[in-house]
Amino acid sequence: MHQIVSNPVDTSRRWWVLATVVAAQFMFGVDAFIVNVAIPTIAAELHASAAQIEAVIAIYLIAYATLVVTGGRLGDIYGARNVFISGVAGFTVTSLWCGLAQSGPELIAARLAQGATAALMVPQVLATLHLLFADASRARAFGIYGIVLGLAGAAGFLLGGLLVTLDLAGLGWRAVFFVNVPFGAVIIAAAWKIMPSFQRRRGTRLDIPGAIVLFLGLLCLIGPLLFGHDVHWSAGVWLAMAAGVAMTATRDSYCARAALTERVWVCGAAFPASSSAAICGSTGMRRPYRREGRLKSLLSGGHAQRFDLGPRLV
Repeated sequence: MHQIVSNPVDTSRRWWVLATVVAAQFMFGVDAFIVNVAIPTIAAELHASAAQIEAVIAIYLIAYATLVVTGGRLGDIYGARNVFISGVAGFTVTSLWCGLAQSGPELIAARLAQGATAALMVPQVLATLHLLFADASRARAFGIYGIVLGLAGAAGFLLGGLLVTLDLAGLGWRAVFFVNVPFGAVIIAAAWKIMPSFQRRRGTRLDIPGAIVLFLGLLCLIGPLLFGHDVHWSAGVWLAMAAGVAMTATRDSYCARAALTERVWVCGAAFPASSSAAICGSTGMRRPYRREGRLKSLLSGGHAQRFDLGPRLV
């Protein structure tokens, strides 16, 4: 059983707190889509391959999906406020790193770190809403959260298009990442000032091995779909995919065994959500840019560049 350390929760400014945490959720959602608009310019400037461009999108969601449960547990252990501020700070710094990236592999690494820090930030949003809105106003609070969440995708495409087209200060595609820096700083300042401290749960344990297995399993499943074509679908590609299936099956079996324990909520939706997010990142999110396999790069004077942005099996 978890031992709950109770502290009085200040709800006097809860609507301002709602605005703060929902702004962080909005920033995360926008960043999942804003990169799509910048794909042509990123590919042209960094000389990135089609597989690297796919990985830029997919790795962000893979890292987030596999670590989001760990992020939630860290909030239980160290407090939602502390982990939220740490997550936003990490997201802001890694966004800056993304904007400063000088190569495809470096941008992939930065996006991996960005997704991992998002996994610290996002779970604290719902935790905060649950703790601050325990009365009849909870429906209204979650209604606002849902609306903002739904608008994030559309706003990502719109904002990405504006930033790339305007080419502010000659930054080009880098502006789609730099825009997170001032917004992140404002969110950190607001959270530090008005977000109350919440009760902690002593005895909560981190499932680090499970998170590692899930991350490696999804990486072995999604990675070959991204880079298999570049290595001519060698035997190693199929071995990696088989290893991915084995690891995710092991994780699934572990979750089934945990179904009779208090950790059922962790396992119940973790794997399906992770898989859905990862697959979405590697396929569906790039559909707006698929038109006869061609992308026009704003940095190449309008010349068509050929990219196959779906999983390439041939």
